[in-house]
Amino acid sequence: MAEAGIPGVSVPWVAIFGPPKMPVEATERFSREVNFIVQQADVRAQLERQAFQAAGSTPQALAAYFKEDFEKSKQIVREYGITQY
Repeated sequence: MAEAGIPGVSVPWVAIFGPPKMPVEATERFSREVNFIVQQADVRAQLERQAFQAAGSTPQALAAYFKEDFEKSKQIVREYGITQY
């Protein structure tokens, strides 16, 4: 995006989200399991072959990152007058 004249746009990212109002205990356990899985050498290798960089996180860190990225994206849309995509 920087090459297109729109600096500050993060690279695309992928996350796993659960259903609304998912119990905290289930969210925490799911997060631990996913973090364990993405640390496995064979999983990391497969993800890298598909141009992904595996990075574990916590539900709280993901929520904060999502909120920050969303707010930044809204600002970019407003600033550049983007109306369609």
